[in-house]
Amino acid sequence: MGSIAEPAPEVNYSKPLGIRFIEYIKRSAISYKTHQAIVLIVTFFAYLTYHATRKTMSVVKSALDPQSPDLDLKSPFSWRRAYSHKPLESTRNSWVLGAGWAPFNGADGTAMLGELDVAFLFVYAVGMFFSGHAGDRMDLRIFLTIGMVGTGLFTALFGIGYWANIHLFYYYLIVQMLAGLFQSTGWPSVVAVVGNWFGKKKRGLIMGIWNAHTSLGNITGSVVASILLKYGWGWSMVVPGLGITFVAWCCSSSYRLALSLLELVWMTMSCCLPGKKGRK
Repeated sequence: MGSIAEPAPEVNYSKPLGIRFIEYIKRSAISYKTHQAIVLIVTFFAYLTYHATRKTMSVVKSALDPQSPDLDLKSPFSWRRAYSHKPLESTRNSWVLGAGWAPFNGADGTAMLGELDVAFLFVYAVGMFFSGHAGDRMDLRIFLTIGMVGTGLFTALFGIGYWANIHLFYYYLIVQMLAGLFQSTGWPSVVAVVGNWFGKKKRGLIMGIWNAHTSLGNITGSVVASILLKYGWGWSMVVPGLGITFVAWCCSSSYRLALSLLELVWMTMSCCLPGKKGRK
């Protein structure tokens, strides 16, 4: 009689693809300590990108309003205001570093940028309260992913105003408010995830080391935004926005939008496993 192949073992699709990939490489289940290490690394980079996208605005301000008090215009290294003798209509489509960006390069540009900050921080503070409640009732992995994707989307939309030639103040105001709303999902999510995986023992040491993501995120955001600023201030917003979106995909690789692709990858990997011979 012909051999009867054994049924293929069921795959636990509730696990993220990254975990399944590591278990495939090790050919064994991941230990609890390995899970803890993965949680620390993933949440570390997740909140690092939150701070990186938040810090870019402080760099872009100098390009939007060169007359900002934060800039020393007397310094030889300060931004130079180009085309200052030409009307706005002749320069609105030819931005150069130091030319400013309407409506922020006007007499009340500094006040407008201040309003963006106030709106962002207000929505961020209010959103923290609701994000904490929502995080307790949702899958934290999905909730964190939604927050990171939303943050990346609205950070990038702010920068898209550069290429779309948008000079409407309320566009940037609304985008900043929505960015603040999604930014508020970060801290409650990562703290809850870390708290679920670590007990009271050595929690102070772990949190102290893990909390370095705040400073590193600010440094990363400042460096990336400063490097890209000379190519156009839009890049300083779009690239960090894409960065946090990519990290979000890595944090939740079983996200439903990519489920079909992940299933295909897993099936391909499973075919490479050495199969058992059937019984005769």
